[in-house]
Amino acid sequence: MHARTSRLALAITLLFLAGGALVVVVAVVALVRDAGDDAAWAAALFGAGLAAWGLWFNQLADEDEDGASTGAEPRAARSSIGTLAMVAVLAGGAFWVLRGPLDRTLAESLLVTAIVLGLWALNRGLDARIRRRRAAGEVD
Repeated sequence: MHARTSRLALAITLLFLAGGALVVVVAVVALVRDAGDDAAWAAALFGAGLAAWGLWFNQLADEDEDGASTGAEPRAARSSIGTLAMVAVLAGGAFWVLRGPLDRTLAESLLVTAIVLGLWALNRGLDARIRRRRAAGEVD
């Protein structure tokens, strides 16, 4: 029996899934108009990364609930999903920012930079918290 996921965790998951889906839809619309648009391809990668990060974040709650019952392989798979999501977000966002002075406004470039850096910082914080919990669990 699974414990209920917190409303905050559910809201964060849904926010990233919806945001990622919205970015992908806008990117696909731009790609339909011009398949050679580099920014649209980067936006599609960025949106997919946001959605994948949301799914990975949702899996953290399951990992906390399962505790020691899960093996090392599911943890490694979850960790690689989070890493791949962050790489997609960083790659898509960085390309969009680097290309920004040519085609994007300063506000859009700053927004993407804030999202990328914020996700990176949040990911680092969550990784540190998971490591602390694992260390505390192994000591007890």
